[in-house]
Amino acid sequence: YSYLWKEVLAVNIADVFARRGALDPATGRDFCDKVLSRGNTGDLMQMFSDFTGMAQPDASSLLKARGL
Repeated sequence: YSYLWKEVLAVNIADVFARRGALDPATGRDFCDKVLSRGNTGDLMQMFSDFTGMAQPDASSLLKARGL
């Protein structure tokens, strides 16, 4: 089920881009600084939280993305 967990995280991150503006340079820079540039050097859930502002991933976003 790890692929579903990855999809939950991806949908949550996509929601942040949709909310802030997918082409907003500040959002892209924020994602790069808080997630991409750090790679696997820290706690991955903390990196997720730092970027999204969410304490926990929201699985309901996945259901919405799948039309359920």
